[in-house]
Amino acid sequence: MFISQAIYEVDVTAQHKMIAKMQETMKETMNVKGLISVDCWFKESKESVVEYVFVTKWESKPDFITWLTREEHVEGHKEMSNQKKHGQAEEIKIKKIVRQYEVVDLLSL
Repeated sequence: MFISQAIYEVDVTAQHKMIAKMQETMKETMNVKGLISVDCWFKESKESVVEYVFVTKWESKPDFITWLTREEHVEGHKEMSNQKKHGQAEEIKIKKIVRQYEVVDLLSL
């Protein structure tokens, strides 16, 4: 089993954009081969900062990699980068931390 956490810290004034992004990602993730579960967690982090954690649980790391490297995802990032470079997209300051884990059978170690 493989788990991925994408942690996003964003200013509370921009949280509506983060929510929209999380909703889109949630829809894109549903019914994907190898996906066991998907959750989005929330907490107020600091004054005027909120945190969203997107947690996916997969049957295997290759299933996650297949989902992550799908053409739509890669092209979406390229397009967003291109828009920012040409001043066509609003800059939102987001701190992102990614953590990934593989299950360990402690009893067999």
